Amino acid sequence: RLRTRFFGAGGAPVDVEVATSPCRFNDREAAVIVARDIGPQLRHERELKELALLDELTGLHNRRGFLTFAELELRRLRQLGRDAVLLFADLDGLKGINDAHGHAAGDEALRTLADALREVVGEQGLAARWSGDEFAALVPEPATLPDAPPATDAVVAEQFEWRLRAAIARRATSRGRFAVTATVGATQLPFDGGQTLA
Repeated sequence: RLRTRFFGAGGAPVDVEVATSPCRFNDREAAVIVARDIGPQLRHERELKELALLDELTGLHNRRGFLTFAELELRRLRQLGRDAVLLFADLDGLKGINDAHGHAAGDEALRTLADALREVVGEQGLAARWSGDEFAALVPEPATLPDAPPATDAVVAEQFEWRLRAAIARRATSRGRFAVTATVGATQLPFDGGQTLA
């Protein structure tokens, strides 16, 4: 059995699984070839793979997806000589939101934080829902002015927390029922520092 692609009469590709079996036909050696359309199966396999790497509620990567892609991204940034920042954001008071307003409100708060984090991280970064109310992101180190003193992890975390707060405010849909806030921590990963994500 092998998987390959055939092309239909109209030129459209068809993913197939081909199986062959030897036989005799009119006293000559021959083979029976069976090709089965596996397009729906491949789509299902892709969906399962995506689900294994994505958080269903937020659409961000889950922990497995983050660790898979973040290691590759960190390696790529180091090859380019670029520093990176590893961020963690913790949604404040999720249990209180769930208790006072219900789990649908808690889900709304998680999605709001996820969307805000996606905006702050941008196209160049990688964001994930790490677990429960915790999120992680890996971003290239933002450029600094040549004569600026090196930023500490606390300063970098504060800058990202401020940007995240502004992005959350643009998305506030709770109509004043509850506030969505997050606490951010950051650690810088210099390209020549040898630090791992772990």
